[in-house]
Amino acid sequence: MPLSKDFKSIHFKIWETYFSQAYPNGRLKFPELANILQLTAAEHADLGGVGFSDLSQHDLSWVMNRMRIEVEEMPSFGKPLRNQNMDRRAERVYVYP
Repeated sequence: MPLSKDFKSIHFKIWETYFSQAYPNGRLKFPELANILQLTAAEHADLGGVGFSDLSQHDLSWVMNRMRIEVEEMPSFGKPLRNQNMDRRAERVYVYP
C-alpha cells in the first residue's frame, strides 16, 4: 500500500495529561507515557493512509515492535505533553498467514 501523498515523515502531537495517569508525586507513569506514544504513532499511520482502518480492509495490520524513548524530564499531569513521532521506513517486513 502506498503512503498518502500528504504524508509527512515527522508528526507532532500535544497531549493533555490527567491525574489518573500520574504517580502520587505528580509525574506521569511510564506505561501511560508509552501508551501516549503508541497512540501518536497510530495517528501518524492514519494520516499516512496506513492506519488500522485502512489496512484492515485488506486483512492487514501494523505492529510497533521497537520504540526509542528519550525523556529529559518526566512530564507532570496537568501540563501539556509535546510528542514527536518519526517515520523510519520499514527496515524489515514480516508477513504471517
